[in-house]
Amino acid sequence: LAAHKFYGPWGIGAVYARRGTALAPLIHGAGHERGLRSGTPNVSAIVGLGEAARLANARVSAEAAKLAALRDRLWLKLEQAGGVVRHGHPDECLPNTLNVGFEGVFGADIVAAAADVQCSTGSACHSGSRELSGVLAAMGVSPATGLGALRLSLCRTTTESEIDESAAILLRAVLTLREEARPKAAGGMTA
Repeated sequence: LAAHKFYGPWGIGAVYARRGTALAPLIHGAGHERGLRSGTPNVSAIVGLGEAARLANARVSAEAAKLAALRDRLWLKLEQAGGVVRHGHPDECLPNTLNVGFEGVFGADIVAAAADVQCSTGSACHSGSRELSGVLAAMGVSPATGLGALRLSLCRTTTESEIDESAAILLRAVLTLREEARPKAAGGMTA
């Protein structure tokens, strides 16, 4: 578990392993944590991770409901673009994450055109790629919408007005990119 994923400090994490699971150290040395790590433990970060986990557990139900409502609000607004699909199950998914695909545009181009919105084309290790994500391909997503995929994540401080503003910026970007991609007839007129 990476603590920053649930509002804890950066640079600290925890490993949950079933009893009896064989683990090997990544860094050898003094042999802390039953020989699995080396170096001086960052006690303040460890305490921060524990407190962040406690708070996340205490707030999970209320925050999940709020985030799911905001995610669904965002989806309803993005649907207005037409030629857009929601990747994944509408209910059996994370409450804070929405993955959508727009036909006729590349996700990386949307990210660039909507610079005021913090979004990505997928996970950090594949962001900006112009190839269909292996995960989306495994889900049966077509290249027509998969190449126009955007991953949108919300957090506990996200507001309805931020959702509305972000959706408007994304819609303008998609519609502008689609217009620019339309073939031009002789004389510069759009076909």
